[in-house]
Parts: sequence; structure tokens; C-alpha cells
Amino acid sequence: MSKDDLGKGVSLMLCQTEKGKELLEMANLKTQEVDLDEAVAHNTQLRHPSKRPANRSSFFSEIENGKSFNRSVFKNLVGPCVRQIVKRICITLGLIRITPPHFYYVISYKQKLNIHDNS
Repeated sequence: MSKDDLGKGVSLMLCQTEKGKELLEMANLKTQEVDLDEAVAHNTQLRHPSKRPANRSSFFSEIENGKSFNRSVFKNLVGPCVRQIVKRICITLGLIRITPPHFYYVISYKQKLNIHDNS
């Protein structure tokens, strides 16, 4: 895969069942099979569980106390929310253009992963 293609948004899709493989084929995406070890080597989340966000408790506390989901997200994720608002404005004004990803990496549904639970 060329560096140009990598810059267009590469994703990894893991199919662990026959049904998953069927759904992926129905999506009619441009795919390329990769070795499971290679995929794991390039995806940190597949090697170990992600860290619990520092503001996770605050977020769920607000939801449990009747605050709206959107308000709780904005309060606890101010930076990413503001970036998305600025991005949306820039797209609307035509200052930037977003193109959909062109490639998805696919792991054969026969190769199983042990996904870590970080509850």
C-alpha cells in the first residue's frame, strides 16, 4: 500500500465469525487481508486494554444525576468537542475537505483475538 493510500484513512476490521465476514462482504468495501500478528503490532488497543479516562466517573455521575448526554460529553471532553465544532465550521466554509477512507484492513474471521475487558 502506498503512502498516499495510508494518508486517506486506513482502518482495521476484525471479523471473528462467519456472519461478520458475510456482513463485511455485503458492505462492498475495498479490502486487503493482513496477517493477524502484523495487525496487532500496529494497533496498541489489541495488545493491552486502554486506560480508563480520568473524567469517566464525572461523566457517568452527571448522567446518573439527570444531566443530558450531550452536556456531559461537552463538559468532560471540552477539547475534542471544540475541535469538532471548529472542524465542522471549516468544512461548511470550504476551508477543508474530508474524504472517506479508501482502504480497510481485514483480518480473516478464522483468526480469533483475546479482547481485554477494562471494566
